[in-house]
Amino acid sequence: MQVDGAITVEVISQLQNGVEIGINGTKYLTLLCKAFKLDGEPQFPTRSRKIRNPRHDPTSWISITLFEGKNRQIKK
Repeated sequence: MQVDGAITVEVISQLQNGVEIGINGTKYLTLLCKAFKLDGEPQFPTRSRKIRNPRHDPTSWISITLFEGKNRQIKK
């Protein structure tokens, strides 16, 4: 997954230990997950149009493995 900004060790630790998200107005702490920063950009097939303009802020690539599936958990 590509995320905006330079991801830090602290943020990866927070993801691994669970984060608070809102589901239908109720706060929920996610279960533990596996998360780590990728060293480079993954090799994907060439696209006809770029998804994101590289002139904007830096991005990081991370891998997240969930053990539950809350509604839009990654997006939140």
